[in-house]
Amino acid sequence: MKRYAVRIPLYAAVSAVIIFFSGCSVSVGRTERTVTVNGSGLVAVESDIATIKLAVVTRNADVQTASAENAARMTRVQTAVSEQGIPADKFSTEGYSIYQENSYVNGRTVRGDYRVSNGLVVVVSDMDKVGSVIDAAIRAGANELSSLSFDVTDTTDAVREARVLAINQAAEAAALLAGTAGAELGKVARIVENSYVAPRSNSMKLAAAADSAAISTPVSAGRSDARVDVTVTYELK
Repeated sequence: MKRYAVRIPLYAAVSAVIIFFSGCSVSVGRTERTVTVNGSGLVAVESDIATIKLAVVTRNADVQTASAENAARMTRVQTAVSEQGIPADKFSTEGYSIYQENSYVNGRTVRGDYRVSNGLVVVVSDMDKVGSVIDAAIRAGANELSSLSFDVTDTTDAVREARVLAINQAAEAAALLAGTAGAELGKVARIVENSYVAPRSNSMKLAAAADSAAISTPVSAGRSDARVDVTVTYELK
């Protein structure tokens, strides 16, 4: 799993303020001097897992016929997915529904066909197989592909690296401010951290048509960003 460290420009991402607290006791005054800075670390990680959400939709005037046809097609879809090397525990049914598509004409209800939809969620851990899994499912009878999203299974190292970058940036900002003000940095008095991992525009919506089975589906996994933001307070000497 490749990671890409991104250094955020110091003056663009770091805001700092020097705060002086002056004692106001009449007897002995004590001054506590601190500097509080913000730091950010960003590490890009290549996605290594994909989640495909597709469905088989059938329509018929007879609900049993629509349901039976749907079941047969979904069985073929699941078989096709399995033949792509996807284990059975990596796909599951989601969102099974049956309803009649009625319309209203001149104030009257016009009965339409029954619509049966059976959703399937497929988790793929081999990025090279994502396109072929989609193609195989469409050829087998899937006619709706609602979403394709990517994620990272383990972000521990990326978050750790982003944390180091954030702390180093905060320390650099604090040293610059303290030196400019004629002071020296002391001990760290307080650290507040906020971390998260988010996809970098690597989720997309697709609409699969039955006649698109002959076209190979190109897939680019993209990356996710592991970001850590810190607020650090240093004592000043």
